[in-house]
Amino acid sequence: MVKNDIITRKEACSLSDMARFRNRLVHQYFKVDDEVIRDILLSDRSEILAYAEKILQSLKG
Repeated sequence: MVKNDIITRKEACSLSDMARFRNRLVHQYFKVDDEVIRDILLSDRSEILAYAEKILQSLKG
């Protein structure tokens, strides 16, 4: 997505961090604190929505 100018490198790094956290949730869910998940979702919500919007816009052309 960076190569196609859909997102910036900084955004790509952030998405990579989100993917790592997702992997942790899926594979080690029994070790994850629900409050941590809640805090992350609340604090990063606007960032997640912004990425989704950029992807949708790129698909529309």
